[in-house]
Amino acid sequence: MNQPARAPRLTAPAERREVARILALPRRAPIDCDRDLKTKLYTPEAEALADLETARYALRPGEPPTHDPNRPPGTCRCAEIDGGHPCITRLYPSQAWFLRELRLYRGAVGFLTTAAGKTLLNLLAPLAAPGCRSAVLLAKPDQRLHYRTAYERLREHFRVPKVVWDDGGGAWWDDGGATPVLRFVPYTKLSNPKTSEILEELDPDSLFTDESHKISNREARATARALRFLAERRGRVTFSIASASLIRKMLGDVAYLSLFSLGSGSPYPMHKDEIEAWGLVVDPCPDPDDESDLYDALVRAFAEGGRQVADAHPLDAIFGSGLVGKIRQGILERALWTPGVVSTRVSESTASIVLCEFKVPSMPEVVRKHLVQVRDDWVRPDGEEFEEAFEVVECAKNVAVGFFNFWHFFRNPPRDLIDEWKEARKEWHREVRGKIREDVPQLDSPALLEEAAKRAWADPPYEGKKLIWKARTWPRWAAVKDKVTYEKRSKWIDDWFAQALAAWGRKQVGIIWYQSDALGERVSQILGVPKYNGGPRAEAAIRAEKGDRSLVMSLSAHGQGLDGLQYRFHRGLAAEPQSSGDGWHQFLGRYVRPGQKEDTVEISVPLHVREFREAMRSAYRFAEFDQQVSPNRQLLLAADVDFDLKREW
Repeated sequence: MNQPARAPRLTAPAERREVARILALPRRAPIDCDRDLKTKLYTPEAEALADLETARYALRPGEPPTHDPNRPPGTCRCAEIDGGHPCITRLYPSQAWFLRELRLYRGAVGFLTTAAGKTLLNLLAPLAAPGCRSAVLLAKPDQRLHYRTAYERLREHFRVPKVVWDDGGGAWWDDGGATPVLRFVPYTKLSNPKTSEILEELDPDSLFTDESHKISNREARATARALRFLAERRGRVTFSIASASLIRKMLGDVAYLSLFSLGSGSPYPMHKDEIEAWGLVVDPCPDPDDESDLYDALVRAFAEGGRQVADAHPLDAIFGSGLVGKIRQGILERALWTPGVVSTRVSESTASIVLCEFKVPSMPEVVRKHLVQVRDDWVRPDGEEFEEAFEVVECAKNVAVGFFNFWHFFRNPPRDLIDEWKEARKEWHREVRGKIREDVPQLDSPALLEEAAKRAWADPPYEGKKLIWKARTWPRWAAVKDKVTYEKRSKWIDDWFAQALAAWGRKQVGIIWYQSDALGERVSQILGVPKYNGGPRAEAAIRAEKGDRSLVMSLSAHGQGLDGLQYRFHRGLAAEPQSSGDGWHQFLGRYVRPGQKEDTVEISVPLHVREFREAMRSAYRFAEFDQQVSPNRQLLLAADVDFDLKREW
């Protein structure tokens, strides 16, 4: 690669040390735990590992389960618990490898594809973690039913920990097993100001996470509190991570988590400044850093003589790779040879994927005019003007499917009061976001900060022991915040798009996936089927569906983590395409997983406006990045496509 000459500069000592530390880490060959998709066989090494680790955790022949000691030998209740799944009698090789690494290294980083059995890993992890007595599992609240069912099946054939469940109302109840104890804690407990210190109160010696990519977003309150807990107890808490999407948009997604799992044995930079510096080189961005000494150091360490980039893809013209791609893959290869790192590449399912364009009927002229107005004039269909570019994009996506959102203000407040309220609100939220980034305990959420600001500005002065925050914008916001009450509403321009989605759902059996609640509600009404949002009731209702009718489902609620759809569906319609590569990977993984009986999964995507095409282009860019820095085959890149993302309208 020809580069312009530049004056040599010394690489910062810390950067040199990090590169040297990572290159000097112990190496061991990764185990091939992927089943051959043609022969459906594992390697002899993988089979032997699965046998060895299964014997470590499985009940011995004739041994009754702990929760039912009088059970006749050789019998189980698996069919009664969940007749749609076979008995769990043997670990997958990837599960066995992960548990082995966790036991040997007091932590594990698992790049495990969708349907790799991560639920069972989390239930068995306390038995593998050295010296574990008390563990916490962080998961979505609507995963209670999923985990409870999996636990009941697992304990029919395996030794299990004692699980203590959060009931969603602040109480706990336990279920079978013996020590160690595993507590199911919803992520929402960490987000709630009233229970934000639940990890400190429970004080576990081990921490595990369901779909670990959920805590990679360091801006989220639950993530910040979990990472702070781990930082304060670094070296004293066993921590493991496993997901098909450990790296979502940047190297830092996995670097922070790997640090708390493997410590100085992490194959990624360990400190905030170093992580950010590496990100400027390898993260997907329009203008990556290729002029720094760190870039040169990474080229020498990971790219020179490295592997070629991922196989060509029909959409390669949209995104490139080059030397940065080789750096990414060199970092990946070094990680995969690191003790404690576990990986799979392909799903257990052999189904192929076809992405096809959903042909949207001609857009009504009234919708077209409003869309042009939103894009060009930054004006909402009701005449409200936008101030931020992201507001324009979001509104354009909504108008493109026939509606727009607006704030409905009750009691008809004067326009000048609304304007003052909006401005004060914007300033207050900006200051709150800045304060949250400081990550101060008990001052790390909007609700906690509001209470602290009230105490700081109290008259007479607050004299208690709770924290105060002298927020500059609080007096202005406090003066108007309760003078205006509102709710978010939606107004339809034309429902031609919803009608088209419903027609698709009548023509064949599949799932219509929505992101906007208004669209999901309208399609549900037209089609005459339920709309499934999040929550445990929704999951139970989905499990009860027979697969004889189309469904309308929330992408954010059910596009990841949900198992069972593959038994009944192989078609889907992504009504509002998402821009996340890992989001697409997780979504497609609801179909491409063990139990999918069809040879081909068919997903339709509307691309009738440039906002949707740009979302897909963004998804492909991030998917390419993910495939270069993690071993999992990105399902979006593996799919056959029949559309053109370059056309304009």
